[in-house]
Amino acid sequence: MPRSASTLALALLLGGGALLPAAPPLRAAAGPGAPAVVPLAVPVRAGVHPGMGRVVFDWPEAPGYSLVQEGEMVDLRFGTVVRLGLGGVVAKPPPNVLRVEPVPGGLRLHLRPGARLRHYLLGPRLVLDVLDPPGASPTLPPRRVAEPAPSQPAPSQPAPSQPAVSQPAASQPAVSQAAPSAGPARAEPGAGAPPALARREEAALAAIAALARQAEAPAAPAPVPHPAMAAGDAASLPAEAPGPSVPGPSAMPSPSPPLAAASATGAAPAISLAAPQPVPQPAPQAEPPRPQPVPPRPLAPASLGGSPTADALARAAAPLPRAAAPRPAPLALPFPAGTAAAALLRGDSLLLAFDSPQPPDAATLRRLAAALGPVEVMEVPGSTVLRQRKVRHPAQLRATPEGGWALWPEDAGAPAAPAVQARHEAGPAEGQPRLLLRAEGAGRVIAVPDPAGDGLLLLGLVAPPGAALHGAQQHAPFDLLPTQAGVALAVRSDLVTLRSVPEGFAVPLARGGALALQPAPAGETLLALPDEPVSALLARRHAAFNAVAAAPSLARGPLRLALAESLLALGLGVEAQALTTLAVTEDPRLASEPRAILLSGAGALLAGRAEEAAAALEDARLPAAQQDVRLWRALAGLRDDELAPESEAALREVEATAPLLRAWPEALRRRLLPLAARSLAGQGRADTAAALLRDLPDGEAATPGIAYARARIAEAQGDHTAALAAYGSLAEGRDRDLRARAIGRMAELRLAAGETDPAGAAAALAAGIAAWRGDERELSRRLRAAALYREAGQAEAALELLEETLALFPDAAPQIAALRDAAAMQRLVQPGLPALEAAQRLEAEMQTLPAGPALDAAALRVADGLAGLDLHAQGAALLRQAALRSAQPAPLRLREAELLVSAGEGAGALAALRAAPGEEEEDDVRREMTEARALALSGDAAGAEAALRGLGAAGAARLATLLAERKDWTGAAAALARHAAASLPAAPAPLDEAQRRLLLRLAAYQALAGDEAGLAALRASYGPRLAGGPLAEAFSALAAEAPRPGLPDLDRLRREVAMGQALSEQLRSLR
Repeated sequence: MPRSASTLALALLLGGGALLPAAPPLRAAAGPGAPAVVPLAVPVRAGVHPGMGRVVFDWPEAPGYSLVQEGEMVDLRFGTVVRLGLGGVVAKPPPNVLRVEPVPGGLRLHLRPGARLRHYLLGPRLVLDVLDPPGASPTLPPRRVAEPAPSQPAPSQPAPSQPAVSQPAASQPAVSQAAPSAGPARAEPGAGAPPALARREEAALAAIAALARQAEAPAAPAPVPHPAMAAGDAASLPAEAPGPSVPGPSAMPSPSPPLAAASATGAAPAISLAAPQPVPQPAPQAEPPRPQPVPPRPLAPASLGGSPTADALARAAAPLPRAAAPRPAPLALPFPAGTAAAALLRGDSLLLAFDSPQPPDAATLRRLAAALGPVEVMEVPGSTVLRQRKVRHPAQLRATPEGGWALWPEDAGAPAAPAVQARHEAGPAEGQPRLLLRAEGAGRVIAVPDPAGDGLLLLGLVAPPGAALHGAQQHAPFDLLPTQAGVALAVRSDLVTLRSVPEGFAVPLARGGALALQPAPAGETLLALPDEPVSALLARRHAAFNAVAAAPSLARGPLRLALAESLLALGLGVEAQALTTLAVTEDPRLASEPRAILLSGAGALLAGRAEEAAAALEDARLPAAQQDVRLWRALAGLRDDELAPESEAALREVEATAPLLRAWPEALRRRLLPLAARSLAGQGRADTAAALLRDLPDGEAATPGIAYARARIAEAQGDHTAALAAYGSLAEGRDRDLRARAIGRMAELRLAAGETDPAGAAAALAAGIAAWRGDERELSRRLRAAALYREAGQAEAALELLEETLALFPDAAPQIAALRDAAAMQRLVQPGLPALEAAQRLEAEMQTLPAGPALDAAALRVADGLAGLDLHAQGAALLRQAALRSAQPAPLRLREAELLVSAGEGAGALAALRAAPGEEEEDDVRREMTEARALALSGDAAGAEAALRGLGAAGAARLATLLAERKDWTGAAAALARHAAASLPAAPAPLDEAQRRLLLRLAAYQALAGDEAGLAALRASYGPRLAGGPLAEAFSALAAEAPRPGLPDLDRLRREVAMGQALSEQLRSLR
């Protein structure tokens, strides 16, 4: 029944229940041709006010918004693309708000337990007030000293009052808010209103005037600030300048005690309907001139029309100076190191269990009570179990580095606990499934009364470091509860047991009966999708269709949703989504209904429209606690790509809600069970996937989708023979999707088993590309085949495949281009490519290949190949081009100079050396040597000799050659002797051919120089080591002792003749 005009005006005046118009549905995403939407920047600020914290959104015009509160979490979404300035609010939330999180299109508030929320529009601004919990110490604003107002004569008539803003009651359900068409105009009290309303307005103004007079009285001592405010003050809202906007609660005087009590309970205040006493009105006078607006002073409270009441209220609101509260420290518990423990929140109670028969003494209990509140000891034989009731700020139990336990207060920043991993597996006994909870340091299992009911909790105690179960799972016989340490089961069946095993804890299960893996009966769902025969589902669809046809046009919306639900149960996703869209289009009230949103997302998922499904299923208006919402979201989060990893969060949700999937109709199971099972098996959860497919009806178990999922399970369990047989059968089937998947899995499995090489696997994957085209799966397969081609050394095949892929998938150009460039670089340096062809390709692709170490290495490799063909100048030119693009050109320039020296171009070599100075010490010798050779080629023999002498033994060999060219045999012999002493191994190590040639060359230089002493020393040192080997006769002839004057040296003559004959024979063999 609508409210009367007087009741509505009075509610608006005194802060009664809010009447908010419904928000329009969110605008659809723009099409491809639509212009890009620029997000609207909206500043957000927070403040502290008596009894509440406040968040204000400074919109340029009144926004449309939706607000959903579930327990202590509040989701706020706006109906337009917005960018909220949340920096200061996130860093320092207002009182009664624990945390602020930005979400797409809005934000999420985590409220203090017991805090209440009210929201309203203040002109174009949206205001959120978070009220203190009932019975809590009141929140106080920061105290600031107000400047005295300038004295002015009292007005001859009261200033016109402004209408009060409407404030919704606390803890209200989800509300949609739309922007009003225009703001209310300022008016005189009672102007144009009915007499009854005018009397109520006059009574309200009288109450406000009385409050103002109380504020002008001498202020009482300021109360002690709330402990929650000791950590720091939130920024207060600046005062609003007078204008047409409706003032917020901060601009109004504090309510009288009856009003304050009523607003504290969240209900409208009790108001007497008797006629109020008339308020004397002053004689009408001419309206005084409106004063010029004065800019508000920073951090000043809101103005009350320039009256002295503002200063009185500012003085009353000023807080006492205080110091910042220290961060609370953990409270150590008196249990020996290594004691196993468990902790969890259950209902409004905190349970702490320890494997110690000795409970804490009275002094410890008093310390716990001082830190947490009243703590009681529960009677559990052999263990100590503590319970804290009515928990508002739960502490966290964490292990200490010393192996003990400590309680961390809520705001002390407790460290994260290791996670307990839950998974279904076959178990050690044949045919005996179990739920394994992997936890380090598993201890005893104890049973304690359930604080949330009449049942029992089975607690698995763990030793430090204290692994915890972070997620919850619901099953028919039991529930897995989230814990702070250990594991906890809320049992529904007397057959449930929790056992300690070496891996952690285990819950024995069964394939049927009370311990079978079935959905929990307590889990509620939004959609009714019962596992009924097809005939029953068809009858349900027929009845729903008849109901829609018989209903009036404006009453068909909910009936269409029921019909869409029956279509979804039959597996008709396209039809279900289309019918839901029609229902929402003709009845916009359904746009925000969770059932319609879920039907749209589920239908899109069955229809293969992944993007539309994700957009609908991630809508914040869906209740996240519903079992089917969790399951549909998890299924939509699966990528279903064999070559890409799945989301760990999605897999956990599929595991937790998979029993509900088995309870859906057969048409849905045929579509979704294979998806869930193959995704679980592909990510190492083969046991859970096998349990999901166990005991299916014969007709359903024989479908190709289930066969492929079983093959994935066999592959994950190591049964490659069975998996290959199943893949081979599916590869010859008619299902294109499964055929393409089976071809890919066969290639990968054979490669992993060593039955084929990377080249064979790449060829098999490339041959199967035609089986499935046009989406991310084809792209993944092409990239995988190209990677295998490169691994096999077939860079040409990889490059060809990547070029084709780039033309088909231009959106993936950055990813494909990087792989293509790597393949092109690999092709340049592969051993089988001729040097001339490699040089031509590198020269043609030099400007397109990415610069970097790979390009430098390829250029050096190709240049060395050209040098092997005596094409030194061509190799040097190629290195010159590569050096222009390289970030480290010094190695390229040095090799270019070496090639130019080999080509006889001394001036070019010197220019190359000077273009890029050396950067590495190990290149100094090469650089000096090359420079000396280049100087010699340029005609600067003196400079070359000086450079070589500066290198010492490293340049001695080159110096000897240079001096020999100048016929300086003495200097050449001395330089070569230094080189021989530094490079030849010590006796009695054998000498190779190069070392023998070095000694023969040294003997020739000494003989030409007439150095008999040097020849004698050389003969004595190396003659025995050269005897009997190659070049021994030549060395003996050159190093032989010179004949005495006047005596023929017949032996030497004989040796020289023999040597000449040997040389003649060698020359004859070369003809």
